[in-house]
Amino acid sequence: MITLIITIKDHLKNIKGFSLIELMVVIVIISVLSSISIVNYIPLRKTALDTTALSDTRNFAESVVEAALDDQDVKYQQGDLEVDGGVKGPIGAFEVDGVTARTPVFSLSPGVAAIITGDINTSIQAYIYHTNGTVDTSGGSFSGRKEYICIIDIPAGLVSLP
Repeated sequence: MITLIITIKDHLKNIKGFSLIELMVVIVIISVLSSISIVNYIPLRKTALDTTALSDTRNFAESVVEAALDDQDVKYQQGDLEVDGGVKGPIGAFEVDGVTARTPVFSLSPGVAAIITGDINTSIQAYIYHTNGTVDTSGGSFSGRKEYICIIDIPAGLVSLP
């Protein structure tokens, strides 16, 4: 038993570890690789968020047309959460009076907001964007973000999608 403990102690004395310089070099290499990956990740994430808004735009148009065909009276500007003049969350979650709760016509994905104007009797214009999406540098958007514009003219039977 004592010889085994002495043998283990002798073995541990002969093991060499990494030097401080070797550890610092590894840390620098990992830091450089992580900074490169983060720089490439951010634009891809914003593009994915914009794609979510584009998908919501198409689904919104489909929901509006379906609600019009079912003769539902929906106030599209009214949602569950209204922010900065836009709607966020379930669209048409209340009756036209703005008080009576109902099953929403369409629910936006988390982080997606919409600026909706018009009504079902004339035409509905929706500017749908993701709040963390790509910044619009041209200055032509209401939100400052990349917006997808959807125009639905039910009386004329026209739908314009991006």
